[in-house]
Amino acid sequence: MSQFEGREHNKDSLTLLRERIAESPEKFFASANVKQDGQLTGEEWAAACAGVLGHDEPELARELFGQMDLDRDGTVSRDEFIEMRSAVRLFLTGANAQGLLVEMLVGLVAGRLSETTQPHDDDTSVANKTLGALASLKADEMHEALAALPKALSEHAEQVRLEREKRDKAVAQLQRDKGEGKFANLPTAAYGKKEDFHKGLEVILRLNRRKTRMGCTHTRAHTLARARAHTHTHTGDWPASPQYV
Repeated sequence: MSQFEGREHNKDSLTLLRERIAESPEKFFASANVKQDGQLTGEEWAAACAGVLGHDEPELARELFGQMDLDRDGTVSRDEFIEMRSAVRLFLTGANAQGLLVEMLVGLVAGRLSETTQPHDDDTSVANKTLGALASLKADEMHEALAALPKALSEHAEQVRLEREKRDKAVAQLQRDKGEGKFANLPTAAYGKKEDFHKGLEVILRLNRRKTRMGCTHTRAHTLARARAHTHTHTGDWPASPQYV
């Protein structure tokens, strides 16, 4: 936790800054970067913070700037400012964080309304009752209800890590296969399974039909023969190793 997040007199300022940036990080950066050179200086950042808050808070501005200056070069690039926020948004979308948050708050609201609403008490809509309940929730109630959210986000982060690891291994294997010439002079890229080979073969046939309509004289039999000629020699029903397309 930032030292300023624990101080009440700075908490409102921090929240206000975050809310303004969240409206549009791109616009905030463009407005703050007076020189329009894609590099935000400490002075530009402090001036932007003062513009939002209506007064100077040099210590808060200095700490936040230090957190954003990832490469410690004294400036915050547009990439440093925008990319991190974009990555977080993408991560939260993949984790369905909004859906989880909604369900957690629904649980709180339902519990509150079940305690306060009497049968046929008035004609207030469910939406208005929900907004009233949300406005009356205390911080400790929300903290308890949202306790499961960090665990869900952590599990999603691990899933993303494993998927990236698997992808990187697949790309590395593809590069090795390419370096060994496994894809040389092959008609398509259906690499791996027998079903993929037939899909690739159909691509060739579709291309052939298109050429035929344009006056080309290749026949289906000729195309099949050409495709088979490009596959590696094998015994049995199908190659034992993926040296085909």
